[in-house]
Amino acid sequence: MTVTKIEIPNIDMRDYYERTSPTSKEEVVAHVRTTCLEHGFFQIEGHGVSLDIQRYMLAACKTFFDLPIDEKTELSLYKNTWRRGYEGPGEQEPFHAVLLDQKEAFFMGRDFPRDQFRRPVEEYFDALLKLGHREKVDLIVGMANPPSVLDFFTRARQARAGGLPRGHGAMDPRPAVEDRFVINLGDMVQRWTDGEYQSNLHRVIIKAGTERFSVPAFWYGDLEATNPLNPSDTSGENVQEFIRKKFYQDYSLPLESRGTAAVVGVAN
Repeated sequence: MTVTKIEIPNIDMRDYYERTSPTSKEEVVAHVRTTCLEHGFFQIEGHGVSLDIQRYMLAACKTFFDLPIDEKTELSLYKNTWRRGYEGPGEQEPFHAVLLDQKEAFFMGRDFPRDQFRRPVEEYFDALLKLGHREKVDLIVGMANPPSVLDFFTRARQARAGGLPRGHGAMDPRPAVEDRFVINLGDMVQRWTDGEYQSNLHRVIIKAGTERFSVPAFWYGDLEATNPLNPSDTSGENVQEFIRKKFYQDYSLPLESRGTAAVVGVAN
């Protein structure tokens, strides 16, 4: 396996949001397009999500994941039909996987958790909604398509304990930088652009004995949308069907459970 060492490009979004010069905005859009064509990964700063909110959210994550395992499993995502809640180490079981995923996770949509976890999640969620609605313009303008086109990317807020290796073999991990968000395109964007925009495999590597907290946000857009970029795509598969298929690939759910596994997208 080859190891690719690459610096994830960083884009200052203030050049787009705060400057009135058309040239500045065009440069940002061109930069976003180039990184999507070459890597499918980029970082952004000047995004408008306050550092206080970011730290508040990460502190809430640590408080939750430090709870005893029996308290966390009471909130297991397998105890409800909408698949929201706690996922323990090894519970995400991709088909044909040799090693199970050892992370812990808590999945949520608009159904925020209760008590002390609720306020930081609400504030963070609201801030990311605002960021996502602004940011999709860059991605869509770079595609040279109207703003009705769905954007589909992941935004990850990382505590400093490792990096995001990407595909084509493997990637040398890069340290997280505070107050930057890492954005990577999803498989739907790669498919809809006929492979022009890249959706790369990636994984997280951390050093032994350290903790790493990440708060990714998944953007799906219109769940009923089909491919608006490639008229020759006759599959007719919409976003919701694609997400459901990926969900079944990532979770070894029994067949009788599949009808109740919900797919929830963030409204635009």
